[in-house]
Amino acid sequence: MAHTHYYFESDTTKYDAFFKNRPHILYTGLVKDVKNWYSESNSHTFYELLFFYKGSGTIFTNGKSYNVDAGNIVIYHPGVVHREQASIENPFHFTFLAFEASKEFEKNCYIFPPREGEPVINSGEYHYHLENTFTQLLNEAQNQIDGYEVMCDSFLSSIIIQISRIYTANKEHSVSSNEALKVKKFIDNNFTKDLTLDTLSEIVYVSKYHLAHMFKDEIGVPPITYMINKRMDEAKHLLSDTNMTISEISSIIGYDNQNYFSQQFKKIVGKSPLHYRQATKK
Repeated sequence: MAHTHYYFESDTTKYDAFFKNRPHILYTGLVKDVKNWYSESNSHTFYELLFFYKGSGTIFTNGKSYNVDAGNIVIYHPGVVHREQASIENPFHFTFLAFEASKEFEKNCYIFPPREGEPVINSGEYHYHLENTFTQLLNEAQNQIDGYEVMCDSFLSSIIIQISRIYTANKEHSVSSNEALKVKKFIDNNFTKDLTLDTLSEIVYVSKYHLAHMFKDEIGVPPITYMINKRMDEAKHLLSDTNMTISEISSIIGYDNQNYFSQQFKKIVGKSPLHYRQATKK
């Protein structure tokens, strides 16, 4: 059996504010399978977290309503008015907890979703881990064995850090999505020009390798493939609806070499430009 060591980095700068102003749990509890369950509008001087094991319904906060279901986490910041309403057909089953934290925590702790952010987060790949952590915390609170307060605060720290990871990943995905859409729009407006990965990557200030993966993840195909498909769509339109020569069409959509255009067209469309024109003009 292999003998492996995993060493810990000493740089915890990201979590300095968190550890310096470590939150403290106030209470926890469970709502389970109560038909027509709802809560009255209320607010607190502390944070409140809800984790939904199953069921569905709606939360109301900040003048908006949000649908919630299994795997969702709800975050209520101090002073935020909120209430919940379970669906009649699929009652809530969720754990809730409250914790207090210093003003420095909210001001300086960048690992936690901000007050102005969306209150509902999908746990995604962290669903099992969060469900397990919330369950262990609830068991400690119910049994109240010696040292349970310390254990519960430790579970709270774990929950906050897991939420931080989800929040950070969502932010990064949002940035990547915006960058991919920006490049897509540029291609839509300039697909007849001589575009390369290098020129496209300069638009969003990322490496061409990062752009290729990011664009494919968001749009479904690499950026150059997307550009070629746009050219072929335009070529099909011009072949069907105009009397331009194939040479003229080739030049208009960005190909200096008519033979290369014809090869690309047949490879993607399945017919040569001439056969495609003949088939669509019948």
